[in-house]
Amino acid sequence: MKWTAAALFFVLVPSLYAQRMNPNARQGVDSTSAPTAPWIDMVPIQPANAPNAAQPLKPVSVHELLIPPKALKEIQRSQKAFESGDLRGSNQHLEKALRIYPDFPQAHFDLGGNYLRLHEYEKALPEFQQYVETLPDLSQGHYALSVTFFLLRRYSEAEGSARRALDLDPGLVDYRYMVGNTMIAQGRCTAETKELLRQSERKFPNASLVLAQVLLNEGKIDDVVAELHTYLSSPDSVNKSAAECWLALLSGTASGACAAQKTFPDFR
Repeated sequence: MKWTAAALFFVLVPSLYAQRMNPNARQGVDSTSAPTAPWIDMVPIQPANAPNAAQPLKPVSVHELLIPPKALKEIQRSQKAFESGDLRGSNQHLEKALRIYPDFPQAHFDLGGNYLRLHEYEKALPEFQQYVETLPDLSQGHYALSVTFFLLRRYSEAEGSARRALDLDPGLVDYRYMVGNTMIAQGRCTAETKELLRQSERKFPNASLVLAQVLLNEGKIDDVVAELHTYLSSPDSVNKSAAECWLALLSGTASGACAAQKTFPDFR
């Protein structure tokens, strides 16, 4: 059964990274107490067979050929509940489908996605693990696992799953962005990390802000300014005012509310 609409899950995590920004003594701005802000980018955890997903539809598997009609009926009811915004009701039908046919990959995947949207990450984890165990060669399962591990602050495992997804589908930018974020979350910022973020900037503008903060820690102010300009050039820049203020502080041209700030924004 195909879902008719793709679902987007907004991840809002109050403190993803432990590292703070270093002060920029040249501008006299104290950033040692910079607050951490939510990770605001959209992380797409699509229903397993969403026709508009970034990946092409997978071929029908043996598991799908064995699915009892009653289980398929519960999936259809789950879809209707999902599209009406009733995630709990959707879950009830998915759970019924799994009681009828426990080896139903799509039901596990979609149930995990619903748990993520409900911020019940511990419940989402075994559902995605079951999906990956059944269909280990599909990158979307490893990516979903990576997102879940990340939200549970299990960053090393998140990196492993993200890298596996990237190995299976090297062309998907989402996976590159995820690997980069998992590395930064562990306090590792290598040349690979920076390259992954740069490769992600067009689709995920927030990558420019994260990269700018990494470069600020290294004292590369000119590169920070360049990344801020890259971010501001994107039509999808949702933190535009904060980035403009940060740029003004760095250039010494801040006025009004920007001039009164004593810290740089932290988007990590």
